Amino acid sequence: MVKKSATGNRLLAIRHLAAWGRRLRNEGKTAQTATTALRHLVEAATLQGAQAIEEFQEAVQRSAKRLAPLGEPLMELDFTEHRWVAGHREEAHSDWLQWILANAEPAELLCVFGIDDPKTIAACQGSNIVVLRECRVREGHEGSTGRLDLLVELGDEVLLIVEIKLGEAEDADTKKNAGYCHSVEAEDYRQRFKSFVILVVDAEEETYFGFKPRLWKDVCIGFRLVAARLCRRGEMLKAGMILAYVGAVEQNMLKLQGMRHANENTVAAALALPRITYHLNQFLEADAYAKINLT
Repeated sequence: MVKKSATGNRLLAIRHLAAWGRRLRNEGKTAQTATTALRHLVEAATLQGAQAIEEFQEAVQRSAKRLAPLGEPLMELDFTEHRWVAGHREEAHSDWLQWILANAEPAELLCVFGIDDPKTIAACQGSNIVVLRECRVREGHEGSTGRLDLLVELGDEVLLIVEIKLGEAEDADTKKNAGYCHSVEAEDYRQRFKSFVILVVDAEEETYFGFKPRLWKDVCIGFRLVAARLCRRGEMLKAGMILAYVGAVEQNMLKLQGMRHANENTVAAALALPRITYHLNQFLEADAYAKINLT
């Protein structure tokens, strides 16, 4: 089960306090007796908002430095009104993922999808990556065929199947995953190591009919690591393409819309910015760890 973060709990508490304050203002005399309490709440929210802005700006600056000279996509790009992502078409994401995965290193690709089995990682070192879309298989839903969103071959040893969902796992049609697993196991694939992953915004279970959930926020962090590596190697065009996709997913699917709140009042910042700061700090910590282990 995916648990709420401490930041999420604080934001929920602030929202409850704000709703309580609005009710008091509408209750006439009751509101007058609570003026002092409300003033303290506003002062506390303002103070927390000022701190949220400072921490957010620091995280943005550090992230922009890691992704130099391209900068931080959450501040440099605005995909909130872009028609490409407005329709929430899974096929559009499959197209981009196919291209990005084909330009990653095998170990990076496995990291993006949360596959940390040492034998699987060792088996695909130096392998070529082949990414296929919409592969037809014998079973999907009971009694019908199906199509795999992404089939990724990492050389002759590792096979990865990825299903793409743009919402929470509990709202998705996941029963057909069982048919997908049966089909892949029955087919004559040469790879010894097979992994099944479903991309979702959130998940409550450890597995969905044989597919392990991977959250989009973690995928975005993984792609940021790929882009940071490309920046360090001077491959800016590839890095920029990846970061553009990451920015679109983070702003639309994950609702991390920092540019919209960075210059607003401090109470709004207290609600909007901590989630973004936490996300960026996760990327920074992961990148620092990656560089240490590559030296």
